[in-house]
Amino acid sequence: MQCLHFNFSSQRAKDVLAARIKSGHFKVPHDVSAEYIKQMQAESKQESIDKRTGRVSLKWLASGNNSHMWDCSCMAVIFAMIHRMI
Repeated sequence: MQCLHFNFSSQRAKDVLAARIKSGHFKVPHDVSAEYIKQMQAESKQESIDKRTGRVSLKWLASGNNSHMWDCSCMAVIFAMIHRMI
């Protein structure tokens, strides 16, 4: 039996997902729960300082709330990218 293995950048997947949401190319039903919306907003891109180098960069950071739906949506983006759908 063969098993495929994919390496991916979660930061890049989150960038792609955020861009698709902003552009209106990521659709969700109008009747999603408040919990879904909360989880989709649980991460944001913020300045982060590398402790070793002191370099500042932008990274996706969690707010402390559950972000399961955000993570699942990122995996859907990765699947779509692997299959060249986006």
